[in-house]
Amino acid sequence: MKIPGKIKRLPAGLIRRARLATRWLVFHLRGGVIRYFVIPAVYSPRLRDYTPESPVGRKPRVLLFRNKYAYSGSQRLGDSYDLHTVVSPLRNAAVAEVVEYSYDLDHSDGPLGDSKLVELVNRTRPDLMVFSAYNDRNRMHPNFDVLKTLRSKCSLPIVIIWCDSTDKKPIGQFLRTANSIDLNVLMDSETLVRDYPEISQHLRLWTPNDNTVFYRTDAPLDIDISFIGSTDSYRSIRQTYLEHLKEQGFNLLHTGGQHTPVGLEEYADIMRRSKISINFSHSIPGKHQLKARVFEILLSGSLMMESKNPETPKFFRPMVDYVEYESKEDMAEKARYFLEHEDERREIALNGYQRATTEYSHTEFWERTFSRLRELGLMPENSVPNRSEINVS
Repeated sequence: MKIPGKIKRLPAGLIRRARLATRWLVFHLRGGVIRYFVIPAVYSPRLRDYTPESPVGRKPRVLLFRNKYAYSGSQRLGDSYDLHTVVSPLRNAAVAEVVEYSYDLDHSDGPLGDSKLVELVNRTRPDLMVFSAYNDRNRMHPNFDVLKTLRSKCSLPIVIIWCDSTDKKPIGQFLRTANSIDLNVLMDSETLVRDYPEISQHLRLWTPNDNTVFYRTDAPLDIDISFIGSTDSYRSIRQTYLEHLKEQGFNLLHTGGQHTPVGLEEYADIMRRSKISINFSHSIPGKHQLKARVFEILLSGSLMMESKNPETPKFFRPMVDYVEYESKEDMAEKARYFLEHEDERREIALNGYQRATTEYSHTEFWERTFSRLRELGLMPENSVPNRSEINVS
């Protein structure tokens, strides 16, 4: 007798559900231990004599949370994305003192995993906490109840930087934590501010970049068209477009992604050498994002061609600062035109570069962030810059 497919798959499904249930139980048991024992019995006494240091007369001191390394599974792949999109731009903007905390180096497993964080806050007296790529369900990230304790006992505002805010997982995190977040800085999309305008404070910005990595030169452009990135999972639509370019006889360089990773310097160098750089704005089905690649391409001086979407035109002008396409055929036709009309290609690429460097610089990003914090009463109006900077890792 033939066994139905659903019954054959039942044991594997039950095992998967059991594993998920076990993880859920362990996560919540651990959270309960931290909430009801560790915080009142261990961390709160350590913060009993905490006195905030006045930021008046100096730069704000930021405790910046980020991943030190990029990972593929458990394998380290060099510096994380956070380095060139958050850490270096903040340091280069010279608008704040920076104290770094690395999720993957400074946290330890177990209920007392946030001990080093509490010690760091006691020692450095930051004015606010800024989080990049924070996940409240990741046991190697600071426990959110601990963060709320630091927020209340040490008067430390919480600022979350969202580089991915369109999927159900980040939206779920936002809904769980929003009441204790003082400012959400949205780099990729207006999803949160559009769908939940009254839940929390929002600031829609963009992805700042390290301008010592992404910059324009007058070197020869020896690559016609390039795309650096993955084509797996929801990104499979990219492969269809790239294959069409190849079928039409274009000299396309496609590299990057998990299977053919490139280093950051090589990544930026390819863009600088490309006459045209392709970008895809698609996120999960039906969603678009303002990708960091938009700014990486424009800062490198290449002509950006990007799929038509509602996010990028809020910052750049289609057919003036970059070229948008509506189909694979449209992309190929426009690519051919701009490869044959060098003056027009260079003019649009220069427009995009100038707009990116003047209106959407890393300095402008952080100045707007601190300006909003002052508007919300989270940072004194009379804090002024000085030239001191500390680095505690």
